[in-house]
Amino acid sequence: TGPPSLQKTKPRRPCDACRKRKSRCEFSDNDPACVLCRFHRQVCSFDENPLPRQKRRKLSTPLSAPLPSTEDASGAQAVGGSPEPVEEREVPADYATLKGPSLLKRTLGLQNHRHSRFVGGSSEFEGALVGQLSTRGDELPLSPDGTASLHAASLRRVSGAAAFVLLPDTGTLRRGDEAGDADAVERLVGGHGPALVRLYFRIVHPSFPILHKRVFLEKYARSHREFAPPLLAAVYILALNWWAYSAALAARPKPDVRALERVALRTMGYVVARPKLSTIQAGLLLLQRPEGDEWALTTKLVGLGQDLGLHLDCSRWRIPAWEKGLRKRLAWALFMQDKWGALVHGRPSHITPADWLVKPVAASDFPESAADEDDEEGSAEVEKGRVLFSEMIRLTEILAVVLSEFYTLRAEEEWRARAREGGRWVLERAKPIQLRLRDWYAALPECLKMEKVAVRKLSSAG
Repeated sequence: TGPPSLQKTKPRRPCDACRKRKSRCEFSDNDPACVLCRFHRQVCSFDENPLPRQKRRKLSTPLSAPLPSTEDASGAQAVGGSPEPVEEREVPADYATLKGPSLLKRTLGLQNHRHSRFVGGSSEFEGALVGQLSTRGDELPLSPDGTASLHAASLRRVSGAAAFVLLPDTGTLRRGDEAGDADAVERLVGGHGPALVRLYFRIVHPSFPILHKRVFLEKYARSHREFAPPLLAAVYILALNWWAYSAALAARPKPDVRALERVALRTMGYVVARPKLSTIQAGLLLLQRPEGDEWALTTKLVGLGQDLGLHLDCSRWRIPAWEKGLRKRLAWALFMQDKWGALVHGRPSHITPADWLVKPVAASDFPESAADEDDEEGSAEVEKGRVLFSEMIRLTEILAVVLSEFYTLRAEEEWRARAREGGRWVLERAKPIQLRLRDWYAALPECLKMEKVAVRKLSSAG
């Protein structure tokens, strides 16, 4: 036998509570209760008999689904014990074939088996041809649902000469891994997904309404696998900022945010190969992280948004009404990200007035109202969030004028050329913008004043 410090001691068996939660039972020196029981303020007992050992069951994940990486597994361990099996459900192959009512049956931008790309005026598809699809039967004949067969793809005309090529997701980058990546995200939050979703819609969504709550919850009720992994992870990541605001979560160990971010950023690189509205949603949410502002990602999202036709007026398109509102809110969120990102990073804006036809948002573009507000303490106000989002758009439109008048390369050259004229020239250029900004501030709705704070509610007016 060696010295006492080197002698091996037999590990004590886990307490009853740790055995039930399948967690590692850790004890501090001279403490009769384990760390987790002390944390949860419960009795640390050893009354129950150990369970008989069972053969380890393998998860029935598809062969194409990637196993969680070391970082993912460690993140799941941090929640409390071994990663729990993730429930697997069949994902609808095509929303149009869903039985019963569904908001997604005629969606253009949120199909789960194909993605769309806008047919531009100078693209390979002649605009005049697209406009005559419904009257000519000798070229690309339309089916009753407004699509025309193009081998593996199809053409969908949504209004006048506006059309989209619909392409299958099959064969795009890492498409077969999406289910496994979504499972990895779920393992990282350790069964807290539903509580985090509720937290997200309580606090984050009202002031940044780039999701459609009913559509999201419809999909979430069926399976987490219906979501692009970076979007699912981004919702969880932002909700984790408010972990302490949930009575169901506050006393529990918090999931590993960094592990979630790694999965989100890795999978974001895959979904850009099959862009959908969810791709823009995921990117914008990831950019809202405290350290997540990246000009390169903003630039990519603007390009993907143009692929999806977000720069166009969709008010007369033959798509569901809820998707029209979602597209407008998403387009203006992208506009704001582009303009403020250009200002902060000192880069040229990628959205120009000549190529921007999006109509201003109206109350009807926001599907939630005060009746949908959560009564729990520490929630955000839905109506106030809608007004805030709308006013932020107006402020950003003023910023767009500032950028074009003073911060383009040509404007800076002109400033240097006229430097001898002193500040008068600059003041003349700035005065109309200054007046517009003053008028915007003076006309702010009363509910956005800093002192207007509702009892038991969070305020994002600051």
